[in-house]
Amino acid sequence: MVPVGILVLIILAAIAVDSAVTFLGQRQLENTATSAATDAAGALSYSGFYRQGHVALDPMTARRVALASVAAQSLGGLALSGPVQVEVVGRQVCVSLDARVHRIFGQSVPGISDTTTVRARASATAAGDIGTVVPHRSAC
Repeated sequence: MVPVGILVLIILAAIAVDSAVTFLGQRQLENTATSAATDAAGALSYSGFYRQGHVALDPMTARRVALASVAAQSLGGLALSGPVQVEVVGRQVCVSLDARVHRIFGQSVPGISDTTTVRARASATAAGDIGTVVPHRSAC
């Protein structure tokens, strides 16, 4: 009876460790997406700002800044599984990331994949002109 109990505890511990690794990978990917979106929200269209006095984002610059921000992040045990998606709508930029997290104990169980896919999406809004309201809902 005792050996069976110990085996059950080891299996539960393995599931807990793999779940924790997946959760931490998700959090790390969310932090990376948030950082990239925040950095890209500073990519103002200077011609629109200085000529007309309104705040708008330059989509090409925002994409370049977001890609550079993601590339500069230390992703640790994550492997990006798709392209970095950057969408600019008005003064808002959204960054979407997909990555694979490698399980520690899942590799030793037949029939269970040794990786799991995690997704993260973050948005940031550039502050607007005086008197404008920044929407709280994501436009992306």
